[in-house]
Amino acid sequence: MSNLLRAQLRRTLRGRLFWVELAVAAVLALTILLNGYFGTNLTNAYVFKLVARMFGYAPLMGVFVGLFTAHLWGCDYEFGTLRNPLICGHSRLAVYGSKLCCASLAGLAVTGVWLLLNLVVGLPLLGRPGLSDGMLVCYALASLLMVLALAALCTLLASLVSSRSAAYLLCLGAVAAMVIVGMVLYDHFSEPYLVPTGLMTVPDKATGELVTYVPRNEQYVGGTARVALELALCLLPGGQGVLLCEQGAEHMVLLPVCSLLVLVGTTWFGVRQFRRKELR
Repeated sequence: MSNLLRAQLRRTLRGRLFWVELAVAAVLALTILLNGYFGTNLTNAYVFKLVARMFGYAPLMGVFVGLFTAHLWGCDYEFGTLRNPLICGHSRLAVYGSKLCCASLAGLAVTGVWLLLNLVVGLPLLGRPGLSDGMLVCYALASLLMVLALAALCTLLASLVSSRSAAYLLCLGAVAAMVIVGMVLYDHFSEPYLVPTGLMTVPDKATGELVTYVPRNEQYVGGTARVALELALCLLPGGQGVLLCEQGAEHMVLLPVCSLLVLVGTTWFGVRQFRRKELR
């Protein structure tokens, strides 16, 4: 598989899409940082939002990984070269694994560019983020595992079809759907326990005096349902992206565990179906 991976990486570095994605990630990161810097006049409120800018790439990584993976498989579909490694004696597992590794490395490279620019540019301009070093490392590692899960999922989806256009539609459509579903689920998950701006005044039953209190939010999801909702968010790479962007995870251990489950599950299923696929 190492020879196939080197060939995939060589083709990737010679192509334009990978470099375009790196450039777009760099421009987006710098634009968001500089816009926040000049738009807030260095207020403390923005300093504590720096970590949101650091992980603001998370919901967007599906587009980067999906586009790259679809292009990686689509070129072979378009030119009919997917069977060439098999004719040369490589196994289907090696072909699938090389494409998965190439997509994973490309996604990690885009992630690295974003994080590096936030550390190099964001910290001098905006100061330290409002998270401890340990939590910052945990979020960074969770985001890298999320990228690997995205690469595994997009590799599976791209291997299911047999045309370049179908690979693009399936990969980009799936990642867009995951982010939309993740945003909807997070809206319910982020509902506060108490109504933040609601004050109610009622007479006390014992004394009859008026008592003012903050009412409970009826939209709040608690108990077992809250854990299940967070689990559903973490099992969707797009939902994880929203959680990372908003720093909304309440059980950090769920992020890496769910990413590993998605990575292993999609890879196992993808290799199994690719071995049975009829190549044209």
